[in-house]
Amino acid sequence: MNDKLLKNNLSKGFRVTEELTQEQMAEWAYLSEDEQMLTASGIRKGEENEPQTRNKDIDDTRDKILDCREAIENTGLFKSNETSAVACVREFYTAYGTDDDSKVQEAINDIYKTNMSLRDVTEIKELTLREMNMDLKEDFDNGKEYTIRDINKKFAYEVTGAANLSKDAQQAVEILGEKELLDTRIRERQAELDEFKSPKAKREFVKDRLDGVEKNESLKESLQILKEKEKIEEQIKTKEEQISKKEKGEEKEPSPEQNEPQPGRENSAEQEDWNKRADELEMQHEKELEDLKDKQSKLEANFQKSIDNLMNSDGINGIITALQEMDRSLEMMLKQGKEESIAKDRQRQEKLDLAFDSPKFKEAVGDLVKEVYTQRKKVKGGFKEMENERANYAKLQTTYEKETKKGLDVKGYEKLKKMMGDIEKETPNFKDSYPKFYQKVNDTLVQAKDKILNKAKGQENENDRGRSL
Repeated sequence: MNDKLLKNNLSKGFRVTEELTQEQMAEWAYLSEDEQMLTASGIRKGEENEPQTRNKDIDDTRDKILDCREAIENTGLFKSNETSAVACVREFYTAYGTDDDSKVQEAINDIYKTNMSLRDVTEIKELTLREMNMDLKEDFDNGKEYTIRDINKKFAYEVTGAANLSKDAQQAVEILGEKELLDTRIRERQAELDEFKSPKAKREFVKDRLDGVEKNESLKESLQILKEKEKIEEQIKTKEEQISKKEKGEEKEPSPEQNEPQPGRENSAEQEDWNKRADELEMQHEKELEDLKDKQSKLEANFQKSIDNLMNSDGINGIITALQEMDRSLEMMLKQGKEESIAKDRQRQEKLDLAFDSPKFKEAVGDLVKEVYTQRKKVKGGFKEMENERANYAKLQTTYEKETKKGLDVKGYEKLKKMMGDIEKETPNFKDSYPKFYQKVNDTLVQAKDKILNKAKGQENENDRGRSL
């Protein structure tokens, strides 16, 4: 097919929105004259059709492809989405002949989550039709899995070679095919890297903010005292619960058998010893509680003194800055909205303004320092969860690549599904931090389940036929 014929076909109503590249001209040249006219006509008609008609056509094509998928899955031969997709397109054109290649491309990529180009679909169709007409130099090996790269090479051999291209031209076509495949893989890897780098950037941002609060000299003393106070308060709560249980008689009493007289035993003397020991324990609890409350009072006094020091050193701005940084960290972790942060910042400033030049100003400053301590705890908890998400990503990715590489069988499916369930429980925000990878694994599990069920159904049908014979 020459350039003149190509230009004539393009001039017959086919609107070109941008200049064709050499590669596009070459792809167009693969088609016969009738196919060029049919393609141009199809594009014009497609522009005139209503969206509802197009959607119905796509649904019809999708239903046919789903039937083809069931047929090839029953063979149990295909272990990857890519080779399954290639086999499905071959089965489709074998069973139904020609169709709108763009609808086939859209349906096949949606079903198998592949990135098959329109050129790939067209090449598979051409090779399949030639095979049906016994017009191939070498027939397909039906016991072999074909990748898209295999199809590109076979097309270059069967079709481009038949056009009597020179050896250099065939080599150029092959190199272009390899480049296209490499470009696709680079894009996929870049998308994975971008998704991995986004949570990493968030972790680094949050860590920097936490480190900034830790190194804030104005707040350091107050925050350390609050940490010690929190520990003491937990101990006081535990001790008070022990004493309360004792007073209510919830402590274990000696069993009736222990109270019964036994030969050779001084029951009254022994009971007196136990009573004395109980009194000593009660006094010990009360003394420990008294000591803890004394420590609590001293820490509170030290905290108030630290607030005085903070106010004298003009460290109030440092408090506001620390709270703003904690708010931004919580926003980054999707635990607090931007509007909430703005409202909190305004309320803090209003609280300080209202208390300024009054006895309550020191109390207001102390409350803000306590808020820094509380917010920092939340951010630390969120940071730890982000670290767990990172570890789970590495674990899941390693397992996913290992299991899918060898073909996902029942055992591999169960292993991957359980791991996903455990990760969702341990890190509920994992799917928001790594959405593309999460969806990729879920899609693989759905497809593997369908494949396993179809294979089992096919085996059951074979068994039924065997019994009937």
